[in-house]
Amino acid sequence: ESKQALGLRERKNLQTREAIVRASFELVIEFGYEGATIAKIAERADVSPRTIHTIFAGKDELLLTHADDHITRLESRLAGSEGTTIDRVREWLADEAQRLAGDDDNGLRELRIEAFASDVHLQALEYSLRRRAESLIAEAEIRRSGRSAKSIDLVAADGLGGAIMGVLLSMERGLRERGELLEGEFDSALTALARLLDRPR
Repeated sequence: ESKQALGLRERKNLQTREAIVRASFELVIEFGYEGATIAKIAERADVSPRTIHTIFAGKDELLLTHADDHITRLESRLAGSEGTTIDRVREWLADEAQRLAGDDDNGLRELRIEAFASDVHLQALEYSLRRRAESLIAEAEIRRSGRSAKSIDLVAADGLGGAIMGVLLSMERGLRERGELLEGEFDSALTALARLLDRPR
């Protein structure tokens, strides 16, 4: 839903949330994870600490809210029954790309990237989310294939999850270095992965 279609209260809530998230990334860049306290975030965002605690369960949730949304949508997409696991991941990525293209985040994306690149604690949190995504993909592949959870099947499923997330990381590095993805780059990589895994298109 576009911001223009939201009511005054909803727009105000979105602005408050964005101010809090922006302040948190700015402070991580300036002082690191430990130095970006809730009190400092509240002061920078011009809200009370209580407002932050009302919206977010804690600082980790605040800093990871964007990534958590991605993972939640991936989980929902993988729960579907149509197509292969790679097909569903491809559809998820298409949805995320469309969201990204229509998302006017006022520079928040670049700030987020800088904050995560600058702090090892955030990188550890990001890694745990990546492992969660790998597990979701592996579980979806076990369900889709109808195989048992025998060790060899788990290895193959885990390998698929790891390979897909590895391709994602490569694309992310390319995006950071070039500022854009090459047309069809990720789709080509997934197609090659599908063939490698004997999933012909």
